[in-house]
Amino acid sequence: MNASRSSGSAMKTKLAKKRAEGRGGWEGPTCSAELLSNLLRKHVEKGDPLDVGNLAMMLHQRGDRISTASALAAEARREALEEAAKHLSEIANAMWERCEVQRPADPTEISHGEKEDATTAWCFDKAAAAIRALANPARREGE
Repeated sequence: MNASRSSGSAMKTKLAKKRAEGRGGWEGPTCSAELLSNLLRKHVEKGDPLDVGNLAMMLHQRGDRISTASALAAEARREALEEAAKHLSEIANAMWERCEVQRPADPTEISHGEKEDATTAWCFDKAAAAIRALANPARREGE
């Protein structure tokens, strides 16, 4: 058996195994070239040539190129900022529930008795929005 057939067969077997474990979606819109490129780089370090070959195949079939390290760093930064914004929003939501007031547009609209928790929650909301704007500058410019 020639090398390309043997490798292709082994890659196909590995893909089927991972699909049976619930993996998939590389050809869909939720999977970016940056994500596949990042996985490819990580799997080179892990040393499994079948994973490297399959990830390279996925990029090729999508018509994508391997993203540069700077693009991967930008994607990692965006993901970290999104995660931070998510956590801040969760804290704000919990605080709003605790003080049982509606979210005002301006913190000066908060009554004195609820001022500390509600003002803090309002600040967390604004911080989350600012972090999301940093994570997605195109969205900020389009607003």
